[in-house]
Amino acid sequence: MPNFVGVLAPFFWSFLPLFLYYLQALDSLVILLMSLAVFSVLSLGYLLVSKSDISSYYKKDKAYYLNGVFGIFGFHFFYFEALKIAPIIPVFLIINLAGIFIILYSAWLNKTQIKPKHLIALLFNFSAIMLVAYGKESDVSNHQNSWLGYLYALMAANCWAFYSAYSRRFKDVSNFSISFLTLVVSICCLVTIALQGNLALLSQITLQQFFICLLIGLGPMGFAFIFWNYGMTKGDVNLLCIISYIIPILGSIWLVLFGIEEFTTNLAIACGLIAVGTAVATFSNKRGLF
Repeated sequence: MPNFVGVLAPFFWSFLPLFLYYLQALDSLVILLMSLAVFSVLSLGYLLVSKSDISSYYKKDKAYYLNGVFGIFGFHFFYFEALKIAPIIPVFLIINLAGIFIILYSAWLNKTQIKPKHLIALLFNFSAIMLVAYGKESDVSNHQNSWLGYLYALMAANCWAFYSAYSRRFKDVSNFSISFLTLVVSICCLVTIALQGNLALLSQITLQQFFICLLIGLGPMGFAFIFWNYGMTKGDVNLLCIISYIIPILGSIWLVLFGIEEFTTNLAIACGLIAVGTAVATFSNKRGLF
């Protein structure tokens, strides 16, 4: 059950690049503030309406909040900045290197076992990313700032990987405790926007932009956190990380269906490599070959 719930998060996250495409005109901090505030208000409101003891969901642990701010704020800020200066699909695939980094960080922080099949799967997935990022059909030459965007994407992947692996240490924390965490991050965003003197940006948000932020706050930057946190603390970390590679496949499909990206040969091959890698990682037999 934890693994099934955990897999729901990647499904929601696959829609994030599509939503962000329509929010390119918005400042990254504003998107973070709006989306996380939506989830925080709705989730805490649910706890109030259900007459739950909210204090029981509040985690009095500085490490929990430091890890959360580093992971959630760092990941999304660098992710959003990367999408503004580099091609969508290469950035999207680089972001999903987080699956590799989670397994590595988890082995370091939580002493989990890395099996040969995980390494084989990671090789397939990494090859897919390189194919699209460096392939001629990705048209990287037309984006002078692409490499800086790729660096941002790599930083985002590391932020999320460390956050996810370190979250394993908070197994006793309720899944709804993340509501307080997202509230803290949204407040940090508001303070940063105020210090930059950009509060006027909040009054310039259009109805369409607000609606998209609402969708993000409900899904990719909302309840997906709860699903992922549940999977990371109760499920199989390595398995979830590998299965999370459905994100670039689904995400690429949404972008193609909405006419944002073209379906190229490189993209098709990359999706195939990711599918094979995921199949290898989830394969098991009684002989212990993998």
